[in-house]
Amino acid sequence: MFALALAVAPAVLAACATSATVSDAPVALGTMREFAAPYSEVSAAALEAVERLNVDVQGSDETPERFQVRFSKPISGFSWGEVGVVNVVRVDEQRTRVYVNTARRHQGQVSGTSERQFSEQIFTNVSESIARLQP
Repeated sequence: MFALALAVAPAVLAACATSATVSDAPVALGTMREFAAPYSEVSAAALEAVERLNVDVQGSDETPERFQVRFSKPISGFSWGEVGVVNVVRVDEQRTRVYVNTARRHQGQVSGTSERQFSEQIFTNVSESIARLQP
């Protein structure tokens, strides 16, 4: 039995999502919403939006291509946890796109927070933050 567990372990672990799974994915992967606000405001709003969720903020960084916030949701009684990123991409001076890309830590997991649920809450939080940040 122990030998079987050792033989299966690599396949099970390979099916697990990590923060790198989503942070290294293409920037435009995931659920997108466009906001009529400057990139700097939307970037600040995106960070605030994730901080308002019941998640652990893993960090953020900026490249010429995008601003990214990384987060994870720990294991709970109903879920093995989730990982995600929010990518903020400039369209022009007054339009900015936000992409939410998440994955469940274990691919066989049927419960937990879906990308749709994360993105709806993040987009709502971004909208509220933008409204508060704009003069």
